[in-house]
Amino acid sequence: MSLSAARSGNNLVSWNEAGLGDNLNIDYTASATATRVDSCVNNGQNIPADPKKTTTQSPVTASGDFAVKNGQVTASLTIFPPATTLSCPKGRQHAHQPLVHQREDH
Repeated sequence: MSLSAARSGNNLVSWNEAGLGDNLNIDYTASATATRVDSCVNNGQNIPADPKKTTTQSPVTASGDFAVKNGQVTASLTIFPPATTLSCPKGRQHAHQPLVHQREDH
């Protein structure tokens, strides 16, 4: 299994599972507790010295039904970050801050 993160905050979980037999569909679910940090930036895309920030943490999931082909499933699911609650003052705009992602296998 692999996890890759996009600048947007979306996470792509990819895997290959073998030894499954044939003529099957298997449901997969990827879940995590996601934390995102957002701040307001000025028109130059700079974070002011006294940034307005918010941190949002919530469970996120993605599910899919995948067909087994030649005894295996190779697939991906995209997990989207939680919505932000940040409201920026006039003259500033919302920016998602990059995060360090931690993978947990269960």
